[in-house]
Amino acid sequence: MLHQFGDYSHQPQRIHHGHGAAHGRVILTSGFHHPYCVTYPPHNVSLQTPHMRLYILARPVYQKPNYSHLPQRTHSGHGSAHGTAVLTSGYRYPLYAPYPPQETNLQPSHKDSYKLQTHHEYSSAHGPSVLTVTQILINQRRQQKLKLEKERLEKETLLIERQRELQHQNHVDLKQQNNLNLSEAVFVQKLSRYIMEANLQRLHGYPTESAKAKGAIEIYKHIDYLGARPNKLYKSGLNSEEIMEKQCIRCERTFHLTKSGGYINAETCTFHWGKLYDTQKEHNLKKYTCCSGGKYSAGCTHNAFHVWTGIEMGINGPYHDFVYTRSQQNSNETKVYALDCEMVFTGRGLEVARVTLVDCNNQLIYDHYVQPMGAIVDYNTRFSGITKRNLSQKENSHLKTFTEVQRDLLQLINADTILIGHGLENDLRVLRMVHKRVVDTSYEFPHPLGFPYRCALKSLSKKYLKWDIRSGDMGHSSVEDSIACMELMKWKVHEFVKSEHSGRV
Repeated sequence: MLHQFGDYSHQPQRIHHGHGAAHGRVILTSGFHHPYCVTYPPHNVSLQTPHMRLYILARPVYQKPNYSHLPQRTHSGHGSAHGTAVLTSGYRYPLYAPYPPQETNLQPSHKDSYKLQTHHEYSSAHGPSVLTVTQILINQRRQQKLKLEKERLEKETLLIERQRELQHQNHVDLKQQNNLNLSEAVFVQKLSRYIMEANLQRLHGYPTESAKAKGAIEIYKHIDYLGARPNKLYKSGLNSEEIMEKQCIRCERTFHLTKSGGYINAETCTFHWGKLYDTQKEHNLKKYTCCSGGKYSAGCTHNAFHVWTGIEMGINGPYHDFVYTRSQQNSNETKVYALDCEMVFTGRGLEVARVTLVDCNNQLIYDHYVQPMGAIVDYNTRFSGITKRNLSQKENSHLKTFTEVQRDLLQLINADTILIGHGLENDLRVLRMVHKRVVDTSYEFPHPLGFPYRCALKSLSKKYLKWDIRSGDMGHSSVEDSIACMELMKWKVHEFVKSEHSGRV
C-alpha cells in the first residue's frame, strides 16, 4: 500500500543507486535486507530537501518476473497519480505494484499481474483474511469427515473379512478336534432326541395355539422381567384411540404409544447399555460394564425415544397374523437349518431386520435384510450390527419386505424341518411364524442357576468350541451366530455318540 511517512532525518543515511531513473523512481537502501522503491513527491508538495517525504511501495522490486502462470488480476485504477496500479487478486487485501518497465515485454492480459508480492508474502506480514480462514476450516472439516468415513468403511470391510476367515478357521479346527464323521442322515437321527417338547415351548415363550381363541396364536411370558409389565390401555378424549402405557426396558421410565405403535410424546432416553457386575475390590459394589459407573449413576448413552420389546408379562395375544410351516408331501428327507435374526426397535417393539439360514455343513442358505413395518426409533447397532445403510432402499438394492421374507422362508422350511437356534422363540416371534420342531441351544446348554437364566451364546462358543465370536465392535452377525448354534449341536451329538460307543448310555 502507499504510505506517507514523516521526518526521516533520524534514520540511517540512504544511498542513491540510480536504478529506476527512467521511470521517475530511485532505489534507496535502508539498512534492511531489501532495497525499497520510492517515487519523487508531487511538484505541488513543498518539502524541505533534507526531510523529503518518501512515498514507499512496501515491498522489494524484482526485475522481469514471469507471472503468466498466475490468475489474471483486475486493475482497479487506484494509485495512478504516482505511477502505480492496484491489483485485485481475489483476496481480502489488494496488491500494489508499479507499472512494468518499458523494456519488459508482457502481453496485455498479463500486465496487471506484474506485482511486488505474492498473497503468501502479504498474508505472512498482515495475517490471512477472514474469508481465507473460513474456507480453510470448511475444507479441513470436509476432509476430516471424508477421512473418518473412509476409515469406517475400511474398518468394516476388514472386520467382515476377518470374521469370515475366523469362521472358516474355527470350522476347520473344530472338525480336526472332534473328528466328527457323521453323515447328515445320522446327524438328523441323533438330533431328533433334542427337539423341545410342546409344553416346554409354551413355558419358554414360543408362539403356540391359543387355548381360548380358535385358530389364533398366543405367547406366554411368566417372568416379571424389566419391560414386561401388564399392558395398560387408555382412551384418548379426541378420537377414542387406545393409548398403551409401556415401560422402557433401558431406563425403566413409562411412556405412551398408540396401539399402532405411534409415540404420543418424544422423550429422550438416558441409560447404561452395559450390565451391572460385582466388583471384587469393594464389597457389594456394583458397576456397569459400559462406563464403570455405579448402580445409581446417570446413564452414559442417549436415544431419542424409549423402547420396549413388543412382549408383555403373562399371555400375549391372541394374534391372527402368524403363519404355520406347512408339511411337505412325498419327501422323506428331513432338513436341518440353523436360524438367527437381527432386530431393531420400532414403536411396535422389536422387529426383524436381518434373517439368516445355514445348513448342517455351515453353507449359507438364506441371508437377507428386511424392511421393518414400523418406523425405526433405534437401530441398536451395538448389538444388532444393523446400520441405516443396511435398511436404506437407495443403498441396498436387495432389501426385502417382511411379506417377501416370510414367503421365502415358508418355501425353505417345512413342518418336518429341524430348526436350531439360541433363544429361538424370539426369532420365530418377530418372523410371525409357528414351528414345532425346534432345538434351542439356550435350553440344551443350561445356566448353572437354572431356568429362567440363560448362558450367552458367546460364552458357550468360547467354552465348548474354543471360538471367540462377537469380538468386533460392529455388533452381532446373524451368520456367525447361526453357525455357532449349528456347531454347538454338532458337539452335543458327537459327545452323545462317544458316550454310546463307550457304553456310558
